[in-house]
Amino acid sequence: MKIDSIIINTPILDIDFDNMETLGKGGDGIVKEVSSKQVFKLFCTYKEPWNSMFRDYTIHHQLFMRGHPVPYPFGFFKIKTNSQSENLSDKYKPGILMQKIKGVGYDDLKQEDYPYFNNLYEKSIEGCKKDGFLPKDVSRSHNTLFVPEKKKLYLIDFMQWRKKSKFSFLHI
Repeated sequence: MKIDSIIINTPILDIDFDNMETLGKGGDGIVKEVSSKQVFKLFCTYKEPWNSMFRDYTIHHQLFMRGHPVPYPFGFFKIKTNSQSENLSDKYKPGILMQKIKGVGYDDLKQEDYPYFNNLYEKSIEGCKKDGFLPKDVSRSHNTLFVPEKKKLYLIDFMQWRKKSKFSFLHI
């Protein structure tokens, strides 16, 4: 399927992205607050942002469906940019709408919370591996949110993760 037909068939999320609060920036995009319950991760830093977004969303959704600790993925969307280009991939940028987690980063945990969350983190990553996921770039301080008052953690950012294939050695 051509990328233009994918772009055309992806629903538009009508938000004012430029005027929303930025919650985080990373190597693959920008996360902004849509509401008190949702965030939008815009994929804009790679040569192929649509492929990057599909790869991230596929892993994210599969992890969620298997009960792993990830934010609820509402779906993938496109937002319209201010580009005057006729190229669809310049006019629209892809992203993932997901649950907003009101948590803290690893470096912001209280000293007494580190042992509990380190153990929870290791169990979470091992559980993902048992389900056939190949986690990469699993830095506690960059790709995890902790909610100390609920004793929960959430894994985020799956751009570099892969899933073992049942049929071959190929990975998504």
